[in-house]
Amino acid sequence: MDENLQVERLDSLIRGTWSSRSISAHNQITDIRALIGLLGGDFLSLDADAVEIETIVAIAMGVEDEFLTATDMKLIGQHLEQMKAELGEIRQVRT
Repeated sequence: MDENLQVERLDSLIRGTWSSRSISAHNQITDIRALIGLLGGDFLSLDADAVEIETIVAIAMGVEDEFLTATDMKLIGQHLEQMKAELGEIRQVRT
């Protein structure tokens, strides 16, 4: 997959609808972190927020919660907003 397609996929995952099911959220954040790793460079700045999301999801899964709480979803949303802003900045610099 070329870099432009990877960036589009990353953008789609970040902006997409997030499930409150912990396993679905786990799959989403795993895909995001994999793309960040593949893209490297400037995109690594997104990883701090991705790690925070991954931690929120991992805690829920660790206590065997099938669903994320409203607080979890709010925190994830805040990190996703930050990632959207950072991704927008990266894309502006690259064009």
